[in-house]
Amino acid sequence: MKEDILFQLFQSALDSALNSVQNSDLNDSRHPGDDLSSSPSHESLAKFVARIYLDHLNENGHVPFLMVQVVLADIEEEVIEMSRKKTYGHFNLRSYLSSSKTTDGKTKKKA
Repeated sequence: MKEDILFQLFQSALDSALNSVQNSDLNDSRHPGDDLSSSPSHESLAKFVARIYLDHLNENGHVPFLMVQVVLADIEEEVIEMSRKKTYGHFNLRSYLSSSKTTDGKTKKKA
């Protein structure tokens, strides 16, 4: 069974955003070009992942120029849905990342 590349890219981008949030506490320098570290949101995550996935699609095939915007919109909607399901119970992506930061770090509760 083939693995879902879109989900792998999404998970990787989410982990990257989590790492940038963790590192921002240690080092307050922000990367102005990195949308995920400056303002993590479902939309910025979706745009980031959609661009990478579209590049992947173009490596393995060809997306006609006239359909690029339609394909990007479809991918972004899919990633937004994935991120909302992943972050269910949190007000926004920043809240989820902050919560994950505390549960992944030394302040993790013991079971």
